[in-house]
Amino acid sequence: MDEIDRAQQLEEMQRQQSLAVIQSRRQGKTLMSVPKYRECEDCGESIPQQRLQLNPTTLRCVDCQTKSERRGKHGY
Repeated sequence: MDEIDRAQQLEEMQRQQSLAVIQSRRQGKTLMSVPKYRECEDCGESIPQQRLQLNPTTLRCVDCQTKSERRGKHGY
């Protein structure tokens, strides 16, 4: 999967999450669906539940996200 595919996947997940929040607010619900489990797309390890609660659309664990951001800034 290349960067464009990942960006499109992330955008779609964010769009779906936003629509779920809007719909739950309209229905008077405050609970938002948060994935209970997801694997990091880079290393395959499970993403901690706390990270998923803070950012339900994340695709990487903290370590891999940090590495990805460093590569992006330095162009490696």
